[in-house]
Amino acid sequence: MTDPENRRPLASRQSAWAGRLATKAVQRGITPNQISQASVGFAAIGLAPTC
Repeated sequence: MTDPENRRPLASRQSAWAGRLATKAVQRGITPNQISQASVGFAAIGLAPTC
């Protein structure tokens, strides 16, 4: 993982809900790449009705 000092500061990184969600994702073995793939999938689903 990247060094936290080199990351762009985001307020959401300090929120309790984001920490709990990240912990649960790690416990389930979800990778950052899987999160990205899911977002592309949801974007495609959202785009489908406009085609």
